[in-house]
Amino acid sequence: MSDVKKFVVPWLHEAGYYSIQSVDDVEANPEWARMSINECPMPPSDKLVNAVAAAAKKGNRYPGTPNKLRTKVANLYGLDKDNVWFGNGSSELIDATMRIFVRPGDEVIIHQPAFSMYGVRISVCGGVPVDVPMKENYDFDIDSVLAAVTEKTKVIMITSPNNPSGNFISDEDMTRVFETGLPIFFDEAYLEFAPERESKAQLIKKYPNVMVYHTLSKAYGIAGLRFGYVLADPEVINYFKSVVITWNNSWLNMAAAEAAIDDTEELAKKVNFNNKWVKYFCDELGAIKGVKPYMSHGNYVLVDATDTGKTADQIHADALANNFQLKKFKPHHTRDGVFRITIGTEEQNQNLATWLKSYFG
Repeated sequence: MSDVKKFVVPWLHEAGYYSIQSVDDVEANPEWARMSINECPMPPSDKLVNAVAAAAKKGNRYPGTPNKLRTKVANLYGLDKDNVWFGNGSSELIDATMRIFVRPGDEVIIHQPAFSMYGVRISVCGGVPVDVPMKENYDFDIDSVLAAVTEKTKVIMITSPNNPSGNFISDEDMTRVFETGLPIFFDEAYLEFAPERESKAQLIKKYPNVMVYHTLSKAYGIAGLRFGYVLADPEVINYFKSVVITWNNSWLNMAAAEAAIDDTEELAKKVNFNNKWVKYFCDELGAIKGVKPYMSHGNYVLVDATDTGKTADQIHADALANNFQLKKFKPHHTRDGVFRITIGTEEQNQNLATWLKSYFG
């Protein structure tokens, strides 16, 4: 039999893949509190479920170009439908971005810590992720980002609010990045949790090198239905049309997306629930000696417990032993006790806070 490996593009041998083992683990252990994956703990509304069920009746037909939904999304930002393209979750658009801009050997700057899928999809294209650490307190370090730019740099990736730290980049620093003229991947996946903040999507009119990304997996709470979109200059959108596979969105996830976007009351309910519990965790954990929670504008709270003497590995293992699935992180500037809590149900949140206070107390 032929050795197929010798025909595979060489950079794929080391690229790896984005693991969803944490999802598999929690599915296999339903007694665990699912508080590691930045999902919404509240199920879709009946309105949304009914919309998806109605769309299923068209399942024998291919969907056409969703221009009505593109216009609806564009109107949220004062843009035109030609500024919008959809993905099967924003994950598909991360991949598409790399395939548009990155060749083997090209570099992509990632401000770390960040969503780990970024580096994987860069590597799948043969690109080189260039990790630039945030400051020790998780402030954006744009001086270091700009210093990392070389002739090989093809994309700079910024998430605002950042995952996992939950903070926004300042307008001044953002402008410095935008004005490099390089393609800028600007991820606003968690922006809806800060309704007082405006999207930076309008800036694509001034900076056609900027692409702004959104997902309905987080505040809208439809991670399992897979829907995201990119906002960009029409010429850039044309490249996404070429790269993203036809019929990547089904009748079902488009119906879910439209129902979710239309139901502003449901979105506000989910955002208010989330933000109440983010503050709760910050207040409760901030009162524990040696524990520092970071105030977040996402559906998670980053916690540094290094000064308690416990490592992220220890905290993660002990939490699992008590049926709480949390997210552990690699050391950040030698801080090795960093973990993240995803907001869960009311009962899960209360139980976890009680356990953490006892654990660190």
